[in-house]
Amino acid sequence: MRHVKDATSVLTGIFLLLVACFAFYAARTLSNFTDIGLGPGFVPNMLAVIQLGLGLALILLGLTKDGEALSPWRLRPLLIFLALAFFAMTIESMGLVIALTGLIFISCAANRGTKLVDAIGLAVLVNLFSVVVFVKAIGVSIPIWPTFI
Repeated sequence: MRHVKDATSVLTGIFLLLVACFAFYAARTLSNFTDIGLGPGFVPNMLAVIQLGLGLALILLGLTKDGEALSPWRLRPLLIFLALAFFAMTIESMGLVIALTGLIFISCAANRGTKLVDAIGLAVLVNLFSVVVFVKAIGVSIPIWPTFI
């Protein structure tokens, strides 16, 4: 790491490279072209190529231009990502209420000033609003409760 002048840019570029490689892996079974035109894998692969180029550009920039020193990592911002990941992984299998409740409680854990009563109140209000508006009024076909209930 002696030749790295901007570690933030280099690490961000490496992250972009890893995500682009994952996108290539995820789209490996999709064809880029079909007999009649573009296939379903064309757009994901092209976006991965663009991201790969941006990642390489950031790495080169971090090796050549001076930047700020790395700041210490904090756990709290990662909780927001964890909350979104929890919601995405549980919305279909566990239902809207459990997915939203988990999202809210994990997100509230990222803020030191949030009290448990506030989190419970927010979860109740958001769940009521979401069920009434999205499921009942608009008719989005999202399970409200887990399928095993």
